[in-house]
Amino acid sequence: MKMQNRIYKEVHFNDELTFPFKVNYSDQTTFIHKLPYHFHKEMEIIYFQEGGVFYELENIPYKVSEESIVIFPSNTHHKGTVFDYKNHKSYIYIFDLSILGINDIISLNKYLNPILNNELCYPVVINKGSNNFDDLLDLCVFQKK
Repeated sequence: MKMQNRIYKEVHFNDELTFPFKVNYSDQTTFIHKLPYHFHKEMEIIYFQEGGVFYELENIPYKVSEESIVIFPSNTHHKGTVFDYKNHKSYIYIFDLSILGINDIISLNKYLNPILNNELCYPVVINKGSNNFDDLLDLCVFQKK
């Protein structure tokens, strides 16, 4: 009898009083070796400073090495397995797109709605040296440990 693969829904912000943005640091002492298939309504951006991970996003595999950024749009199914755990260091940003504070209809239609509706296509993995890597990294505020 074949078991069905389960997909878990993660809930990051339980109430409307919590600011919908969080940053987690993960290294060889704090990481989870395998993350099961899951999804969440928030967008997730991960900066891999060191180490490596195999990710799967909507059944498409990605091998991610150090100095890479991974972008998971909201409500997409993904899982991961760390393969270089001795050197693992990453920063995980999880946020609800509502924090962008776009409130005029022209900007909303131009910038936010294409992201919310998964109409905007951008690379899932952005490696160092790729276009916009440094710009995106500059946007991520973190303390290197």
